[in-house]
Amino acid sequence: GRSTRGRGGSSSTAAAAAAGSSTTPTKQTNRSAMAAAMAAAAAAELAVMHHGRVVNHAVFSPSGRKILTTCQDNRLRIWDNMLMCQGPPTREIVHSHDFNRYLTPFKAEWFVNDPSESRIICGRYISEDFGGIALHPIDIFDANTGGLLQQLTDLNLSTITPVNKPHPRLDIIISGSSRCATLLLVCQIDLTTSSYYTIC
Repeated sequence: GRSTRGRGGSSSTAAAAAAGSSTTPTKQTNRSAMAAAMAAAAAAELAVMHHGRVVNHAVFSPSGRKILTTCQDNRLRIWDNMLMCQGPPTREIVHSHDFNRYLTPFKAEWFVNDPSESRIICGRYISEDFGGIALHPIDIFDANTGGLLQQLTDLNLSTITPVNKPHPRLDIIISGSSRCATLLLVCQIDLTTSSYYTIC
């Protein structure tokens, strides 16, 4: 009886060992594949630009030299040299754009028709009082200093405009309003005032 149990135990042990040995190559293959994928990702990674919260948007300047990001920590960040973006940004601009409920995320953009790459544009969440009317301006900043250049407003446009794209050649922007997902306005920028004129 003991010999039979012994043989049975030996068989069970051998079977378990065989099963274990049959799964080991698969596990090792998976680990090797994962290690290879991680190595490839590390090789492709040029830099890590740390942000405090979710990044809504990251875009190169028209020349490709600079980087602009829009983060939900209410900061616009600019790196003046993409080859040195591993460290902190060249400048940060505090700006209200962290509200994304029911909205397309706010995205700052470069003025692609500006060869000096000194202007960026971003819609604003928090409203201001303009003659007794609460409006959400579209802000234009100096990318070199972080200073506010203009607040674009229109009495007929009281909703939030998170998406704004400058024309590639003219001082015209196209804007997406929170009133309707398909509502787009084409506006002429008057660089001498803070107005925002609808032209179509």
